[in-house]
Amino acid sequence: MKYSHQTWNLLLNNDVQYCNRMTTSETIGILKDVGFQMDQVDIELCDISRAEVHADYQWQSDEDIQSVRADIRAHK
Repeated sequence: MKYSHQTWNLLLNNDVQYCNRMTTSETIGILKDVGFQMDQVDIELCDISRAEVHADYQWQSDEDIQSVRADIRAHK
């Protein structure tokens, strides 16, 4: 989240290593949109109070910015 979308695409994005850049809420929203019901969502957060967050990500909630892992159990 330190780099803009443009910098990410120019310098860090590659075809060898996949990096999921979707937020936790986006992932849950997509699952719900295609008919899944959430049974359990456990989100692991990290303290980013000292981290630099680029303006491209300021629209995200604090929880989305701080999410480092989400374990989602859902059913259809």
